[in-house]
Formats: sequence, structure tokens, C-alpha cells
Amino acid sequence: MSQPGLSRQQKHIHLSLLVISACLLLFATGFTGVFADKTPTNLTIEINPPEPAIDEGFHVTGYLKTAEGKPLGNKVVVLETSPDGGKSSDGFAVITNTQTDRDGGYTFFRQKDYPPEFLRVRYAGNAEFAPAVSDALPVRGAGTDHPQVQIKTGSIKIVTSPDGADIYIDEVHKGTTPTTIGNLSEGSHTLRVTKKGYQDETMETYVTSKIDNALDIALSKEVKE
Repeated sequence: MSQPGLSRQQKHIHLSLLVISACLLLFATGFTGVFADKTPTNLTIEINPPEPAIDEGFHVTGYLKTAEGKPLGNKVVVLETSPDGGKSSDGFAVITNTQTDRDGGYTFFRQKDYPPEFLRVRYAGNAEFAPAVSDALPVRGAGTDHPQVQIKTGSIKIVTSPDGADIYIDEVHKGTTPTTIGNLSEGSHTLRVTKKGYQDETMETYVTSKIDNALDIALSKEVKE
């Protein structure tokens, strides 16, 4: 029933105010039929073995469940990595994803030689379940003063003319020529070869893991005064 004395514009404003009042009343009284809360979830994480060395792979495992402990199967979870636990502006980067099994369990595998890092697992949630993120676990000494560093090595083949010269690398005797010396750390080394009756030869050589180095050294006879 229209109120006497109100213009069309005033009636429109009056109706709008009634609609807004009704919406505010719904929120104030907790109208959960439409705005229901999502089910809280929990995401755990473990490293197996707990302290993997730089030269061994390891598994990242855990479970996605509701806060009440109900397993959430067939849900996508994402493995993320960070060198400093997310302290930098880069935060955590996505590595890969997988689906949880019927018990809510998941498994990721990290190969050997990956550097020290922090790992965590994230669930994005959906219309029914709230998102969740696991703790961030450090591996291989990440975040400590003693992170595990992969030491690259290489080899060097040494031939002299004549044969039978003693080889010293960084003043450590490594045998006689001809021979190939392996398991040398990548970088510069001092090489010295000696043979009775011949002049010593000393040089700097660079060992790399990508190339098999080879040296062919012609020894000069010792000059007698």
C-alpha cells in the first residue's frame, strides 16, 4: 500500500532502504543457510629419512585431514620449496603436485644432489574444505651455518716423456706417470712432476667435472754445472 504524499523517487529510496535493512538483519542473525563456513583442514609433513645427505634422495610424506581427523582423499596437494624458509620476497616456489590417497596420504620424492632447502606442502581448498599449509621443514642443513654443499670432482690424465715421473698435486704424491688421477675437487690445483735426471715441471691446472683433462709433459734433462 503506497504512502500518501510520497513522490515516485521517494518511494524508490524507501524501498531500497528496506532491502538494505533486510540484508543487514540476515547477517546479524547468522543466516548460515547461504553463508556456511568451510570445514577446517590440517596438513602434516615428514621427511624420510629425516636427515638426508646431499648424495641420497628422500621422500616427503604426510596426511591431509579435517580438523576432526577425517581423511581427505583424492585432493590435490602441492610441494613447495624455498632456500630460506620464505623470508625473502620470492617466498616459496611450486615444485610439483600429487593427489592424496583414500587415507589422505601423499608422497613426493626429491632426488639426490638438490641443494639445501625448506620444503612445505599446500592444499588450496575448495567449496567445502578450507585451505591448509604444512610446517616448513629444512633439509640438508638449510638455515644453518653448515649447509650440505655438493662437491663436484673431476679427473686428470698425466703423461710424461719419458715415463716414470712422480706426480704431486697440491704437494701430495699421487703416483707415477702415465696415470689418470680421479676424485679431484673441481677448481685450480698445483701440479708438479719430478724424475731423477730431469728438471722438475710445476704448473697450475684446472679440474672440472664436465671435461676429462689430459696433460702430456715433455721433461727436460737436468743441466749439470
